Parts: sequence; structure tokens; C-alpha cells
Amino acid sequence: MGMEDAYAIQREWVALKVAAGRRILGRKIGLTSRAMQQQLGITIPDSGILFGDMFFDTGAHVPAGRFIEPRVEAEIAFVTASDL
Repeated sequence: MGMEDAYAIQREWVALKVAAGRRILGRKIGLTSRAMQQQLGITIPDSGILFGDMFFDTGAHVPAGRFIEPRVEAEIAFVTASDL
């Protein structure tokens, strides 16, 4: 499988989630570091969808049991007035 296959699977997975009532609230880009790309054998960053239930308000309880390996990672985010 290649990146085209992975994104085709992602599109179908997202369609199922949206059909089940989840809302898309954003997108993300991952694996932007060359070191991480080399470690995983890829040459470009990947991208994904952020659903509404992936966000937590300041001070909210984050249920650790919801995650496979919970950890904290700093992220830079931008809120835009319209889609890019």
C-alpha cells in the first residue's frame, strides 16, 4: 500500500464518521520533521481530519482510557475565518 491507498481509506473512514454524526472541525499536518519522516520511511508530511470530539475545553477532564498511549505533545494551531 502507498500514500494514495492510505488517503483513500482515510476518505472512506471520514465519510463513515460524518454519516454517524461526527463533525469535522479542522485538519492537521503531521510528520513534518525530516527525522520522523526518515524513521518511518516516508518523504512528505501526512495530513488528517480533526473531529469535534477530539477537542477539550480548558480545564476539562480528559479521559485517559480513551487513548491507547496517552501523552502530551505541543502543537501549533491556527484558526482561520474560512477554509484554505
